Amino acid sequence: MDLSSVAVAVYLKDVDLPVFSEIRIALGAVQKTVVRMKNAEQYLKGKPSTMQNIDKAIEIILSEINPRAGSLRATPYYKRKMVGYLIKEAIREMKGGNILNE
Repeated sequence: MDLSSVAVAVYLKDVDLPVFSEIRIALGAVQKTVVRMKNAEQYLKGKPSTMQNIDKAIEIILSEINPRAGSLRATPYYKRKMVGYLIKEAIREMKGGNILNE
């Protein structure tokens, strides 16, 4: 049986718009159950699709998750790093690389 070290799901509505009209972010294997990152979603909603806004949302997410130490899947450090990376890559992929510069 394979177990995920980290799971990230991102939904974007209206990916062609230069703002986040609607976004949903869910994480697995960083808490006891799969969890939606509603504070980060709320932060991004209506904001321009910039790396600065994405980075701030990731800060919010990292302040809310608490990956447990002693997991056989991965260390908390690894999980935190991967959460940020995977969210950025998911958004970049869905936006076709069209992330606005400041």
